Amino acid sequence: MTSGAEESYDARALRLGRATDGLVPSAGFHARVLAVIVREQVGWWSAVTPLAGRVWPVLVVLVLLASAAAWHAASGTQQALAVPYGSVEVEW
Repeated sequence: MTSGAEESYDARALRLGRATDGLVPSAGFHARVLAVIVREQVGWWSAVTPLAGRVWPVLVVLVLLASAAAWHAASGTQQALAVPYGSVEVEW
């Protein structure tokens, strides 16, 4: 056996081809592959499903941040609108 540096691509391909001539797929391989292809979803939903797994966590974080910001803004508004006790109104 020669090293990869000395062996040409064609010679290596021929050697690997001869070494794997006896290999065949296991029994039922083609049927299993075809069954998976038939079960595979087709249409717009098949494109949405993989994206949902990646986008869902980001959307949850954004909703939590938006909720926290809205709560913070609302509490600041309530404090600003609250009438302090003991205040005196001045009329001109």
